[in-house]
Amino acid sequence: SGLTRTPGNARRFDDATLNLVRMLIRLRATGMPIRRIREYVALISEGPETVARRHALIQGQLESVLAQITELRRNQAILEAKIEIYRSGTSMDCLDHPAVTRLNELLKEKT
Repeated sequence: SGLTRTPGNARRFDDATLNLVRMLIRLRATGMPIRRIREYVALISEGPETVARRHALIQGQLESVLAQITELRRNQAILEAKIEIYRSGTSMDCLDHPAVTRLNELLKEKT
């Protein structure tokens, strides 16, 4: 076990346990559902024979994060185009303005 107690009965975790907790916090921060995190921890406790399944689980989460990044970048571009419209003092009615054109193109893209 990675948990010991100090003479004052406070918990003391070893580095491996602390790193696992840090990893779990990061997984949650990526949006990984608690049930998947529990699955990951269960696989770890089952031992080395689950490495391939753990790898697949983490790979799947990476793919989810990359999709989130793509969507965030798209949202960023939309916000930047709208800000450019405001900065230029134009309106969405000026269809020939580059920022309006850009924003309209971005808004039409499939998600």
